[in-house]
Amino acid sequence: MISETSNHALQKLTIFIPRQLPASIGRSRLLGALIGSVVGAVRAVVFGGLVFLVLQLVSITPLADIVEKSAPYRMLQTHVYTPLKNWVALSLSKQPQLHKQLNKVAEQWTQLGKFMDPNITRLYNINQLPNVNQGRTVHLPNGVSIAAGDDQVSERELKLGASILTQVSVSILKENLGVTPQNTNIALFSSKQSYAAALAMAGVGSQDILSMAAKTGGITAGSDIWINWAALQSNSDLANIFTHEVTHAVFNQEGISDSVPTWVNEGTAWFDGMDAQRKVSSVEADQIIHANNEQLRRAAQSGQLLPLSASERDILNASYNVEWEDYRAVHELVQRYGLTKYREFIEGAKNGTEKSFLSNFGISMQTYTKNFEAEISQR
Repeated sequence: MISETSNHALQKLTIFIPRQLPASIGRSRLLGALIGSVVGAVRAVVFGGLVFLVLQLVSITPLADIVEKSAPYRMLQTHVYTPLKNWVALSLSKQPQLHKQLNKVAEQWTQLGKFMDPNITRLYNINQLPNVNQGRTVHLPNGVSIAAGDDQVSERELKLGASILTQVSVSILKENLGVTPQNTNIALFSSKQSYAAALAMAGVGSQDILSMAAKTGGITAGSDIWINWAALQSNSDLANIFTHEVTHAVFNQEGISDSVPTWVNEGTAWFDGMDAQRKVSSVEADQIIHANNEQLRRAAQSGQLLPLSASERDILNASYNVEWEDYRAVHELVQRYGLTKYREFIEGAKNGTEKSFLSNFGISMQTYTKNFEAEISQR
């Protein structure tokens, strides 16, 4: 919607030059005529615009009547002022639609963020996901594979998933964390029903299965990843979820998933996922950022903002995407101290999260989270 409106405005603001010139004009004279046309048009618009503004300020009615009949003024009115006015009016008329779309985006990602992978797998003691391979598998380097979780997953979807993983997810993890996934098994599900059946097989409680199947994009346990393809809207969403879940797998493989707090685990997964989304579609990434930031702002204004240490039950009942708050906390660290320092913090977390945080950022984790929560509640 946004890009179409922008293109419409640019088309309307184009200054048209006559399409045909006499055939007898030579190549050099043709170039001169073209340049002259452009210069003349620019001069006319500038002159007309200045006169128009002066007239608006001083309201000289007789002179205004004369100028309004002049060619420069008519050009300005036809090609600049009227199209711009119409575009602004159109944009304003579409504001409710735009807000509705952004609210829909925020709601979608709020639901996707309701169930945090580490908490769910710990809650149901899931250390490994069952083998659901339907026989069609794409094998990738370093022991990584992508398989069909049900018989409706197509070859095209398997190849698309493999392409996104190798071209987007792996490169982002290597840049952001300095690691890549190893011996990771990924399964794709074509429907929420087949995903729900798999969750039941994995041991997820019946009270959570339907919500997870309807509202989550994937789950990771150990080095096993399931992707709920049916819950995703676009290739950029797929890149986001793939990269998000692979980040969880890498944390498990590095042995730090249980040692870092949830906001670091989920915040890093969201940070990597948003990098992937932006790489595929910057427009959709910007929509998600805007929608979630607005949702977070409203939660802060209404006093509903949760601390970074919020419980799983509080997260499930929250009115906003709590994982976005985790993302903002990680994003703030990267912005303030740099990606290299953040990589070193994650690497050092193997020998103690608090110690690594303090040595890399020069501030205790407790002080940072307290300051962050105070700052974000006031924005």
